[in-house]
Amino acid sequence: MNSVAAHVLTRHVATVLLSGLLLWAGFLVYGSTGHDDSHINFWNVHTLLTHGELVNYNGERVEQTTSLLQDFLTALLSLLSPTHLITFGYFVDIAAALACCLLGTRSALQLSPTLADWMPLLTLSSSSFLLWAFGGMGASLTAFCLLVGICCWHDWLTMPTWRWRPLLNLLAVTIALVLVRPEMPLVVVVIALALLAMFWSDANKRQRCIALLAISIIAALGLLAAQQLYFSS
Repeated sequence: MNSVAAHVLTRHVATVLLSGLLLWAGFLVYGSTGHDDSHINFWNVHTLLTHGELVNYNGERVEQTTSLLQDFLTALLSLLSPTHLITFGYFVDIAAALACCLLGTRSALQLSPTLADWMPLLTLSSSSFLLWAFGGMGASLTAFCLLVGICCWHDWLTMPTWRWRPLLNLLAVTIALVLVRPEMPLVVVVIALALLAMFWSDANKRQRCIALLAISIIAALGLLAAQQLYFSS
């Protein structure tokens, strides 16, 4: 292993260790912070696993989750392991908070390499972010999806030629974004419209923004249609 690779590996390990230490300190300070909405999410996961449906305590199909994506991820992890679903519910948010630090550091290396090592400290020194990392309500998962969306959308707009793999990545990330929070279908469409207006004078980027807008609208309308069919709302 050459010196450059060793330095990169050391930096990655240091980032993971620092982020993990700060998260552990946050857990000691805050403990579990989700005492209402998180348990609604956990109930959705329970009914999905036991009855194959998303229903409320009365067995009615009522949309009440703060994050469909978190519910689906928690259910998937619960299927793969005997660990209790509530543990996985909190784990998804905590893991997403750690992933935010790692992805944020990676992105910062491209913009300001000398300051990139401060990214985990700056992220986890935010009391609000650290508080809701233990909420089990999808807050840090939302932040991670937004970071991934920024990176993916940036790559899509700046890559020299169109390729299928980035397009499929764009589709997957946009679907994750519309699932992560109830308001995100509207948010991603508005962002895509803003990007189209911003790059309208650039013919190449205009075409890519139109594709981005089309994918965002399709993902948003697909979720709305599914909600209407399943929840009648």
